[in-house]
Amino acid sequence: MANIKELIQSIESTDSSFDEKLEAINKMEETLVAMRQQEEKAVQDNVDLIVEAIKVMENKVTAQLEVAKSIVPQKGDKGDKGDNGADGRQGIDGKNGQNGRDGKDGIDGKDGVSVSNAQIDFDGSLVITLSTGQEINVGEVVAPELQERIKLVTSGGAGTVLPSQTSNTGKFLTTDGTNTSWATVSGSGTVTSVGGTGTVNGITLTGTVTSSGNLTLGGTLDLSSPPIIGGTAPNTGNFSTVNLSAGTTTVAPLDFVTGTNLTTPAAGAWEYDGTAFYATPIASNRAVTVIEHFVARTGTKTMTSNTALQAIFDNTTGTGGLTSGALTVGASTSYFFEMSINVNTMSATSGNMGFSIVGAGTATFTSAAWHAFGLDNTNQQTGANAGTTWQSTAGATGNIVTAATGTAASAIVKGIFRINGAGTIIPSIQLTTASAAVIGVNTWFKCYPVGTNTVISVGNWA
Repeated sequence: MANIKELIQSIESTDSSFDEKLEAINKMEETLVAMRQQEEKAVQDNVDLIVEAIKVMENKVTAQLEVAKSIVPQKGDKGDKGDNGADGRQGIDGKNGQNGRDGKDGIDGKDGVSVSNAQIDFDGSLVITLSTGQEINVGEVVAPELQERIKLVTSGGAGTVLPSQTSNTGKFLTTDGTNTSWATVSGSGTVTSVGGTGTVNGITLTGTVTSSGNLTLGGTLDLSSPPIIGGTAPNTGNFSTVNLSAGTTTVAPLDFVTGTNLTTPAAGAWEYDGTAFYATPIASNRAVTVIEHFVARTGTKTMTSNTALQAIFDNTTGTGGLTSGALTVGASTSYFFEMSINVNTMSATSGNMGFSIVGAGTATFTSAAWHAFGLDNTNQQTGANAGTTWQSTAGATGNIVTAATGTAASAIVKGIFRINGAGTIIPSIQLTTASAAVIGVNTWFKCYPVGTNTVISVGNWA
């Protein structure tokens, strides 16, 4: 059994290591428990012996009293005091008595108290935790210079040691619930104060951004993939000067996105609703912007000698025309159109012609109306009586002007057509009398959209 005094000296000694102090505490606990158990056993043993001895003495006295009663007669009157008797002889030693019976099992003792934990606190104090939950602060047992080397995180419990700080500058301590480690700071913050210097003609950034510092912008602003000015929902604002870059074969310098026109037209506004372009020269007075489609021959076309519709601007039997002479038009759109045509080498019997807007095209019409004014005369440069006609269909087979016997005819045609289903129009004529007539150079046709196929007006009409 260890010496308690020596153990205490070992704990208090500054020469003892942490492990030696902890071992001394454990031995002290074991010694105290052993001494208490030994003392309790010795006391219990003594009590049992005394009780047994008393019982033996009681039995002997009772037996002797019974023998004495059988020998001594009935007690008489008290006699006179006799003389002192002679000393008796020394009696013979009696035989050894038999072993007594085993005593009853003693009552279980109270539960003992043990040391469940012992640790050195952050200030070098020894803290002992008993099995009852009680904590005893024994006091400082670690030298001050040793305290700085103990890296225990008290909130993490005993044994939670900080990881090495070497090469971990600027990092922060983290835990996964069991182990601690260093982690690198990441993420972004908010710059609270930045002063800008330099020109604002580019987006190249130089310099360092801190909570207070300067930014320098330079370079050339690149708008090869420009954002929508004003965002998805345009805002009001002014630009002092806007210079558009040159377009390319794949990128237009200016592109309007289909939208809804202003409820109240604003002076100077330009708009596009997917059908036509609009401009407002004065407030509340929107106007259609004329965006014309046109075609004009640069060579003649000799027609096939028949009375069927033949395209004016194709190049199948002539020069300076297009492949088919067709124009693609949009659905649900109204167009104003105009045409100038001259034809020669016609039949002398009746050198005249009919006209059709759509020809062999695929577009379907909601309605159409046009007016022709022209001359049927061999010599187109000599003045003669002119004729006129008005039609309310996409095409008419009758004479476009008043018939005569001249071999040439010319006309100006103006009108409107409203498209229902998208497709193509092929402006065409058909000869009244078959001949190898020739469509002249600079015959032209043009049209432009003005709104939907139900539009009535654009502008401040009342």
